[in-house]
Amino acid sequence: SVNLNEILFWTERDDLENDETSSSDPLGTETFAGQLAELILPGLTTITWRIRYLTLICLWLKFIREELQEDNTDEILEHIKNLEKLTAYCIVKQCSENEDDNQTDNLIGKRYAKAYFKKYMDKFFIDKKHFPFLVNHGSAGAFTTYKVLMKALGYIEEEDEFTLTPDGMDLVEGLQIPHTSFVKSILRKEKINSGSTKFVTLGEFFGLSNFNVSEKIRLRHGLLANDMRKTAFVLVKKYVQDQEFDTLSKISKAKPANEYENNVILLCDYITRFERLNREVHYIFYSLMNIDANQIDIRDFLRKTNIQDSLNTMTGKTLDDYIEFHASNEQLLGKYDKRPDELFIQLKEYRNNDEQCIKTIIEHHVENQKQKTKAPWIDHKNGKCIVILTQYRKNPEEVERIREMAVHSYRTINAWKMIHDLAI
Repeated sequence: SVNLNEILFWTERDDLENDETSSSDPLGTETFAGQLAELILPGLTTITWRIRYLTLICLWLKFIREELQEDNTDEILEHIKNLEKLTAYCIVKQCSENEDDNQTDNLIGKRYAKAYFKKYMDKFFIDKKHFPFLVNHGSAGAFTTYKVLMKALGYIEEEDEFTLTPDGMDLVEGLQIPHTSFVKSILRKEKINSGSTKFVTLGEFFGLSNFNVSEKIRLRHGLLANDMRKTAFVLVKKYVQDQEFDTLSKISKAKPANEYENNVILLCDYITRFERLNREVHYIFYSLMNIDANQIDIRDFLRKTNIQDSLNTMTGKTLDDYIEFHASNEQLLGKYDKRPDELFIQLKEYRNNDEQCIKTIIEHHVENQKQKTKAPWIDHKNGKCIVILTQYRKNPEEVERIREMAVHSYRTINAWKMIHDLAI
């Protein structure tokens, strides 16, 4: 039986809580984490984890240019979106006989897909309203999600993202979308036979784990052409664990074999230090959000032992070590978002005044929200903390977990998936 989870991934329904550009970023550390991840794994993002999309997008672009002779950018984009709908439809149609629910447990958007296919399985329309499971397909389809990585790997032109480079053409050398005239008539919105077995053949061809040998070799070559990314892959493969944060802290203690390893190890060391402080400050922030009433005296809040532990970690030697490490590695970090660093420097300044530390965290949050033109979740007045937006509260178990985990995954899970898919 075919494992649906292995061949299908609805890019449009990703968990935005874990996205580095997510709006749920109360302390402004998300973009910073994204910049650090970019230094280690350039081009990858939190949602580029199905590497075969690169092949499919190159094939779609080639098909649109060569078979449809289309060069108007708006029309090209429309065709790309329609080819993604066709791909999704064919994959699910091919797997529709598979009723074993365990196979699809991790499939994002599974309920939408199954409900849709129960209702409309016998008909295929390219019309957007018939694709309720491709949420946000209009703005964030696979092309939007993957084009940063495709540019980083040199598969599409920097100035014209709808044009394949020689490397992009080389990736799809020898691959051809089957049933050319059938696909052309679908894209031209002509009437077609919805019961056609051609959909099944297309579903097998488009499967997101159905690589052929030469394609795997070429994708592997493309990903490993960048020395930092190659080194990060090697180290992730060697040290990967179930908990991604452990992977980074393990890499940070490794002995470097060359200059690139040295840089990746240094960055992982930096990330480990940064996240240690980041999770403590997030713990304090979400504990403030979680107070029973909508306001609490900051001094009463400080009597909680866990809060005191977090503050002690945040303003002690761990903080000094981080600030020192940051200062001595600024060149390696490049152009980075200074907001998190500014918060930690301020906390060092007020290390002997717990109440001022809490106020500083709240003020940092208010300023961060203002920069994003969003309302603050909490504020303070007359020595009291006031919760403004209660919908952003986490449950107590989630808040406790923050102290044990990393706040970000730094794309190591994506890297591991690609290592697995391409046998790197």
